[in-house]
Amino acid sequence: MKVSKQIACIIVTFNRVSILQENLKFIQGQEINPDIILVVNNGSTDGTIAFLQTQESWIYAVNLPVNVGYGAGLAAGIDYARENWEIEYFWLMDDDSFPNSKVLSSLKSEVEGKRLDGILGVTGFRLERGIPRPIRQADQGISNADFVLVDNALLSASAVTQVGNFRTDLFMMCEDYEYCFRLRKYGLLVGVLNDPLMEVNRKHLGSQSNSKNLIWRGYYHSRNLMLILKDHFTLKGLINYFYRQGKYLIHSMFFGVNRWSRTKYRLIGIWDGIWGISGKTLDPLSLKRVSRN
Repeated sequence: MKVSKQIACIIVTFNRVSILQENLKFIQGQEINPDIILVVNNGSTDGTIAFLQTQESWIYAVNLPVNVGYGAGLAAGIDYARENWEIEYFWLMDDDSFPNSKVLSSLKSEVEGKRLDGILGVTGFRLERGIPRPIRQADQGISNADFVLVDNALLSASAVTQVGNFRTDLFMMCEDYEYCFRLRKYGLLVGVLNDPLMEVNRKHLGSQSNSKNLIWRGYYHSRNLMLILKDHFTLKGLINYFYRQGKYLIHSMFFGVNRWSRTKYRLIGIWDGIWGISGKTLDPLSLKRVSRN
């Protein structure tokens, strides 16, 4: 018989052991602690496994053989937790995200005594012609969103039962958008909580402005949004997709560094999405194409 646990914190990490250690300090510093902390190690080669072995008394670990990406890492963690415990909520986390001590308690108090069926995030967006606009709230409480960042969000296990787990074929980018799309399709909550006591310091180490990271992120962004569009096709969605990608292409052609590479790989991403090419197909470090077996 599985033991019931209310909240399982799922952290996905890859080759950032020092950042992971800092993240865990913030998890430990929460006013209320998650019942389980589960680190999904995405094939790290920097000493992450050795570190996690020294923490086995209070941290569970899933060590994957290769880097499968953020969404697939979350899926692996959720699957592991559901196989071993009866979980009510998953608190989803990226390793370079540092929540202050109020975040989990604020999220939990908002759902206390209620049955949250869906996802409650700290940062949410509404889409205007396909372009995400941050929700800026004047009042405290929950506002409906088109999608939320899954990083630091509280996801109900009942929602996972209904809509399934995160997609495992996107590798990087858009996993939160796609999952929230499915939640809304099932009529479940996609909400963002406005609480002035909450604060999350996100380092965004993979998305520094005007760096090489913008090249591979642009590729996966354009490709994955096309894959999602094909799975959930609407004419409005098609128009919004090309409107949004057109703006990005114009910006990449005329502004910032690596203009040729950013434009080239975004166009390749659109093409790969049209042809249904998924998974890890571009190595973020070398920018070389990865063959699909």
